[in-house]
Amino acid sequence: MFWKDRQSVYRGCNRRFATHADLQTPAAVLSKAGGNLACTKPQTDFYRPVDRTVMASGAIRWHVEAPQHRADDPSALLLTCVYRCFIVSS
Repeated sequence: MFWKDRQSVYRGCNRRFATHADLQTPAAVLSKAGGNLACTKPQTDFYRPVDRTVMASGAIRWHVEAPQHRADDPSALLLTCVYRCFIVSS
């Protein structure tokens, strides 16, 4: 699990996502964009318009099949959902 701001910059993640992104800790994701992680350009290019659409509409995108270019399975897909959430700070 991860969360981004309106500019698609990562603001946090859980340990599983950090491990998948080749990061030492979840805190290492802070202020990174997709192109700064272990993601390939096709993965980043895939998610950017999905992120924009969800942020603009507020609608949840269920069953998004995202390409995962992995060495052990170059045709892998990740089934995910994308939704907008709000962080309220005082």
